[in-house]
Amino acid sequence: MDEIINIKVQLIMDWKNRLSAINNKVKAQLFAKKLENFAWVYRCIHDFDPKGEGVLTLHDFNLFLNKIGVFLTTQEIRTIRDKFDYNNDTRIYYTDFLNNVRNDISERLQGVIDSAFQYLDYKRAGALDLKELCVRYRSSEHPHALTRKKFT
Repeated sequence: MDEIINIKVQLIMDWKNRLSAINNKVKAQLFAKKLENFAWVYRCIHDFDPKGEGVLTLHDFNLFLNKIGVFLTTQEIRTIRDKFDYNNDTRIYYTDFLNNVRNDISERLQGVIDSAFQYLDYKRAGALDLKELCVRYRSSEHPHALTRKKFT
């Protein structure tokens, strides 16, 4: 009976530790600090990885996250370790983690991207060259250009 309860508790807890949920939490914390641009994040990593090896100890990885204002639970850090510690030496491949966070997008946004790509890929080749893109995409007809909205 105790084994069944432990399994149920584990299943209930797993939703908190899914990588996509952790990615969203990291993005939300960075967004709240107006750090949607990852350039600053990559510059901060240099303090912890001056040789640019692309890996940090688990302790340094957690210190790095705290420095950029991202605070995760022990379980969330463990989930990241399980995914990005390829050698089981408690060293996190932070570049893979950051790329995963940066490239993780919602299904809705992926649908918009797919729809735009299908429109631009009128030959249905599955790829675009620069000429095709220039022919199909007219920036002067973009809604922001038509309304003269400026990006800030």
